[in-house]
Amino acid sequence: MLEFLWDYGNFSLYDKNVDLLSRVIYKYSGDLNNYRSNPEYDFSSSGNTYFSEEDIHNKYLGIIKFLLERYFDVSETLSTDETPLMKAIEYGLINLAYYLIEEWNADVNYVPTIDNGQKQYSPLIKTCNLQPENGILFN
Repeated sequence: MLEFLWDYGNFSLYDKNVDLLSRVIYKYSGDLNNYRSNPEYDFSSSGNTYFSEEDIHNKYLGIIKFLLERYFDVSETLSTDETPLMKAIEYGLINLAYYLIEEWNADVNYVPTIDNGQKQYSPLIKTCNLQPENGILFN
């Protein structure tokens, strides 16, 4: 975990403009997609070795748990005006979505208030709007 945080260099965990939690979720999605498309993918350039999807889930859920315990609120909006649960749904990170709901009581009906006039939908509505072939509703 410290290697991951170190990769982002000069930042303060208290500086919400850095949006570290959003970066972690994005990287989680990227590593998982790379592994799924090619289980032989070489992650060694980033200092990682994954032998299964479970390794990826465990690594990122550990980092996310650390950040939520110390620096972020599960209902806090990220720089994208979405909550971590909304990002997890957008990226198809089912394990993360379940984790945020079950362990952190992320509100599936929470709609963040934003001032740019863009309509936001709750995580539940976002999930319902996804195509069934994404498998989110039917896993």
